[in-house]
Amino acid sequence: MKNKERLIRKMKNAVEDLQPYSYEEFREKLPALVDRSYSFGLLDTIFTKRTGKSLKDYFNQRKLEKASELIEQYHLTALEVAYQLGFKSISAMIKTITDLHRSISTDIIANLQRQFGSMLPAM
Repeated sequence: MKNKERLIRKMKNAVEDLQPYSYEEFREKLPALVDRSYSFGLLDTIFTKRTGKSLKDYFNQRKLEKASELIEQYHLTALEVAYQLGFKSISAMIKTITDLHRSISTDIIANLQRQFGSMLPAM
């Protein structure tokens, strides 16, 4: 039990360390940061069972929280934020926002909507 909790903590820390990367790079790098004896698929299964959220959703949710911080603190443009957080394009970031908008706080959604304006669909 304690080993699984330690593994979850390591995964959450790795998510923070890997924010500037794309999801594909995250998938490649995570096992080396957490425990080389686990595949990404097994790490994802353990994480999902413990947290109720897939690693992909958690990774992307943390990215969008970071995007909101960058917009608020540094007044970056949508393009700058997308670039800094490893999204392939603004469209990819908008798709992530749209996919996860129900699991993100309303404050973060409001902040992202102010920055992205009409690029985002109504939520």
